[in-house]
Amino acid sequence: MLLVNKEIYDVLLSKDAESLKKALIKEFSHLPEEKVIILKSLVNKIQTVSKESIVILYGSQARGDANSDSDFDICILLKDKTDLIQKEISEIIWEIGFENDTIFQSVYFSYKEIFSEINYKSRFIQNLLSEGIFLSGNN
Repeated sequence: MLLVNKEIYDVLLSKDAESLKKALIKEFSHLPEEKVIILKSLVNKIQTVSKESIVILYGSQARGDANSDSDFDICILLKDKTDLIQKEISEIIWEIGFENDTIFQSVYFSYKEIFSEINYKSRFIQNLLSEGIFLSGNN
């Protein structure tokens, strides 16, 4: 049995990226404003490389149980996942992390991969979808 929100599960079955974004929108008022600014900057820069990317914060920062040494776990969903795009985004992540003394851990999935992963019922995907927060840039 999947341990994900029914709305998210239904969205995954429908394979609709826009609906997935809406289902993952949650409050993260527990994050200090300076961290929110860093995350928005990160998303804005990622979306200059891949406009249709979906960036999801998960892990302790998303759950609200992070400590001062906690990193930011982010999942980047790409419509077309290529080595070049991943490399460009990885460089952006490193740059933003370096400039802000922040550590990011990132994983990448194509839309197709994330939608097919639901069938494998992996614990990682379950956690990502149950605790993940969709990050938007300027929106």
